[in-house]
Amino acid sequence: EQRKMDKAMRVGWGALLGRVFAMVFKGAAVVTMIGLDVWAIFFAEKV
Repeated sequence: EQRKMDKAMRVGWGALLGRVFAMVFKGAAVVTMIGLDVWAIFFAEKV
């Protein structure tokens, strides 16, 4: 019974970490895209 609980805990943590990682990754991708857009606009204005 204890081993089953441990396994469930590990699976739960894995899913949680995976979700957090996906959120961070998506956030970084969005920030990068916005940053590139801002940089392109800024660069186009200067030239």
